[in-house]
Amino acid sequence: MVLANLQIVSTETGLDFVSDLIRRFHNRQAVVGVIGLGYVGLPLVATFCQAGFASIRFDIDAGKVEVLAQGRSYIRHVPAARIQPIEPLVH
Repeated sequence: MVLANLQIVSTETGLDFVSDLIRRFHNRQAVVGVIGLGYVGLPLVATFCQAGFASIRFDIDAGKVEVLAQGRSYIRHVPAARIQPIEPLVH
């Protein structure tokens, strides 16, 4: 019984949430979070930023964060020009 109630509530509020999320993506108002700025995360966040989205980025390697703050890339196949659209990091 409780699961049925949760499913109904989830469906009703879920539709509003999904509609709002879709609207935010269309309007470029969604904020994208990326955990790990390695070979997958760094190009991913660069792509979202180039498309006009704000981003929140996480990495436990302080060296990577410092290199990005200097506008440089630490990944050979990702040139510095590719990460230029990424808004400056706040320390």
